[in-house]
Amino acid sequence: QNSPANAEIARLLRNKLVEELYFKGYPKIPPKVIDEKLAGVAAGGGDEVSPRLLGEMLNVDAVLYTTLKEVGTTVILFYAPTTVDVEFEMRSARTGESLWRVHYRTTRRNYGFFRKQLELKTSQVFEPAIQEVVNKSLSTLPDGPDAIGS
Repeated sequence: QNSPANAEIARLLRNKLVEELYFKGYPKIPPKVIDEKLAGVAAGGGDEVSPRLLGEMLNVDAVLYTTLKEVGTTVILFYAPTTVDVEFEMRSARTGESLWRVHYRTTRRNYGFFRKQLELKTSQVFEPAIQEVVNKSLSTLPDGPDAIGS
């Protein structure tokens, strides 16, 4: 479901991902540049842009597809679990072959006596949860071509 809150979570995930990829030795391509290149393609319809087309547009050898599968909080009396579930797949821009894939899910649990207290606590856990998802997932990704020591 698309909501302003989910759009903010997706933006936060994307920004953290760009930073962490850069520190792993991958090129830092600003999200604005990607959005501008994709704007023309999105007008043509379709859900997923091929790895080959993305590779040509961005002048890269591989592309990373990220799917935010679940994000949200359920408040149940004194308990409010917050879940972030993301899937990452890196594909060859030349062949479309999957080079790396990982799925990571985390749940942060909050407890409180009042609904407002739980809502406040919940709003404070999204960023650390997203950081955990990115860190744990990318720890399995091989270093990029510009990694120090490569």
